[in-house]
This record gives sequence, C-alpha cells and structure tokens, in this order.
Amino acid sequence: MTQKLDWETAPIWLWDQGSAPIRPIQHGTDRVDVLVVGAGLAGTATAYYLAENRPDLRVMVVEASQVGLGATGRSTGIIGPGLGMPMRSLRRRYGDDVAAEAFASTLDGAAEIGRLIAAEGIDCDARLERQVIGALTERQERRMRRHTRDLAELGFDVPWWDRSMLDRRLGGAYRAAFAYENVLLVDPYRLVTGLAVAAERRGVRIAERTRVTRLETLPDGVLAHTPGGVIEADRVLLAVDGYGEKLNPHPSSVVPVRTHVVATAPLTAHQRAALGWDGVGGVIDQRNFFSYYRLGAGGRLVFGGGPARVPSGDPQRETRTSAAIFERVVEELHLRFPALEGVAIEACWSGLTGGTLDRLPVVGAVGDNQRVHFAGGWCGHGLSLCVSTAERYARVLAHGRSTASGGSLPWFRSRASGLPAAVRSTGLPVYLRALDAQDRTASRPPTPSAPAAVQIPQADPTSELVSHQGGEDRAA
Repeated sequence: MTQKLDWETAPIWLWDQGSAPIRPIQHGTDRVDVLVVGAGLAGTATAYYLAENRPDLRVMVVEASQVGLGATGRSTGIIGPGLGMPMRSLRRRYGDDVAAEAFASTLDGAAEIGRLIAAEGIDCDARLERQVIGALTERQERRMRRHTRDLAELGFDVPWWDRSMLDRRLGGAYRAAFAYENVLLVDPYRLVTGLAVAAERRGVRIAERTRVTRLETLPDGVLAHTPGGVIEADRVLLAVDGYGEKLNPHPSSVVPVRTHVVATAPLTAHQRAALGWDGVGGVIDQRNFFSYYRLGAGGRLVFGGGPARVPSGDPQRETRTSAAIFERVVEELHLRFPALEGVAIEACWSGLTGGTLDRLPVVGAVGDNQRVHFAGGWCGHGLSLCVSTAERYARVLAHGRSTASGGSLPWFRSRASGLPAAVRSTGLPVYLRALDAQDRTASRPPTPSAPAAVQIPQADPTSELVSHQGGEDRAA
C-alpha cells in the first residue's frame, strides 16, 4: 500500500545547512547598471559572469525569497547533457550544425559548472558519475536508438549497454539503456549558494526577500518597483523561469509546470544491496513523465517524476493535487524497487519549472525592448543549460549590445510560439492528462534480477570532483 503523503517538506538539500545567511531587503532607491531578477542558478551565474567580464559594472540580484529556494534548490542535482526537443526534430528544423552546437552547449554547461566548483572552492558534494537513460518498452527502445544514431551522426559517441551491463548495473530493470559518462551529481542548493557567495566576492550585491512587483520602462532605463523602494537600472534580466507570475513577459509561451520529488530515509548497506542497482549516477526512464532517481544526501534515495501539472492558482487545490502526485511517485518508486516497500519516505517536495511548446528555452531581449531581457523556459534541463547560456549572455548584458550573442543556438530569441489563454487553461491540462494516461498503460519496470549480482561500489576518493579546499535527459 502506498504511503499516504498529505504534507510537503523542504528539499533534503536544506536539512543540514543550519541557518542560511539572510541578506538585507532592498529599500529606498538604488542605481545599478544591470539588475538580475531571480537568484536561482541562471540568475546567479549570469551575475557572476557579468562581474567577471566587467568588474566596473554595478550588478545587483534581487530574489523574492532566498538564494536557491526556487527551482534550483528543488531539483535532484543531476547535471547532464540533453535538450527537451528531440534530436531528430532539432536536426530537421535547424540543421545539423545547429543541432550539434546545441547539444555541445549542454556538455559545455556541465563542464563549466565543474570548473566553477573547482575555481571557487564550492563545497557541494560534487561527483563525476554517469547518467543512464533506460527504456521500459520496445517503442521507447526504438526512440532511444534513433536518438543515439542522431548523436553519432553529429559526432557524439554515446555507449549503448549490452544485456550483461544492464544486469550488472541496473539489475535487469530495463530492456535497453545507454549512458552519458562524466555527468555531475551535486547538492544543488549548496552549488547555487556557493556561487552566490563567489559572485558577491566579485562585487555583486544580492538582496533577498525582495519581490519586484512591477517594471517600468523609461527612455533611459528601467525602474524596478519593490515593496521597499525602487531600483533604477540601465538593463534588466528576468531569470525567473516558472516563478515569473506577473513578471513573465511570455505568458502564452513559457508556462509554469509543477514537478514532484520524494526521498527515502537513509538506506543501510543491506537495503542498498537489495535494490538491484549499483547506485552509481542518475537513472532516467523514457516515459512522457519520466521517473528519475539518484542517491542523495545521507544515502537517501531521491526519486522524482509523476505527472506534471500546470498550477491552478488555488492553494487548497494545489495541496490536494500534489498529495495525489506524491503518492503516485512513491508507487512508482516501489514498482522500481520492491525491496523499499517498508522504508519510510522522509521528504517530499515540489517545484516550478518553465516549459515551452517546442521544448527549447527562450533567452533574449523582450520583443523590441532592448532594456528588458528574459532567460527561462528550461524545460527541465536548466542546471546545465542555464550556466552555458549565462556565460554567453552575460557578454550581451555587459556590453549592452542589442542582439543576442549565442551563435546559432536556437533558444537565443525574443519569443517562442505560444497558445491563446483559453487553450492554455483548458487544452493544456487535457493534453498533460492524456500523456499521463499513456504512461499508465506503458509497461511497468520488469522485476529486477537477483540483487546478489549487483556489486555496491565502495567510496572512491577519486570520484570526488572537488573538496572544500580546491532534467535529466529524455531521448525522443
């Protein structure tokens, strides 16, 4: 029987952090060159690169809550390659050169995060492991094989696992799988808060508990109104993704979607051995609303997935909906790992991400307004994409150029195709429910092979990317 979950906790990444530093609230009048709204990984990284490129600029970040408490700190901390748009669709629509550059940018993002962690001495439990993509059905396997063929034709070699590897690493729980190697697993909250401290060392000012209520564009700048005052900025970047609400300049095309994650109590060595999985890296299946999992803080199994939902705006309804989805996620967890039926679920949390129709982000000036910019719609791939994007787009904001400097990357654009409000409010939920129904009829994970065949790896100090001294991809 599925554990009843009618509550929501903070993400496990926050549990052992003690009292996080509380930064001042903005009040009065401030004058800056660049204002970044949103202190998730996208906004914090952009501010960091702005200060690195132009230390003479006055850069300020404002956050309605606190650094890292949005989508970044609510993620699972799997930083791997991949895009929301299927690779075959990307090639057909934009050509092979653009498709190759787009995929390479996700590799670059993961590598750049590793460089930042080492350069700034960010202690975020970073490890280089792997990301496994698994198929439950024959249809999913065909899609995965098409995806890896596309990557091979673009010059990216992705190893396909044979049956012996499936049995040894995953306990035979999938009919097919491939793996991206050298994928980063991190504590995402400590990553973004560590990067925020690094940005402050470079002169960036961060104000927390400061919600921008309104932007007012003037001929010579932008006024950002807050409850305590106003910020005069030459240019503004909205790095709010699914949390934009009234500030979202693309309400018809960047839609907030709520996703859900649960975490078990810490697993004993015996419980880990009974999983039928070697516990290395992150694993993602190929359903529409895929399940994904990894071992996280304290040896807990972190398991996300279930049907995505567009927020209703009704808090009571949201609570009921999330409670039902949490139970669904736990049901999926037990289907994948029957040995964990009796293990307590200690945490469950949800977060908002921004999604677009074509499953690519939107990064660029807002329409013809060259003073207000937007970066979001990460479609569940924000951890790697937003950092590679921030590195490039910071140069745009630093020098005030009026056009995006993202090469031919297709998400450097002023807008994306959208849906009328009536369709968003009625048609989109119906579509999401249809995808969920398709997932329910798909094959369940096969019974894992005998766990005795699985070797639990011992702690390897060389797998630690750095010490304090120094999505989720879906193939379609």
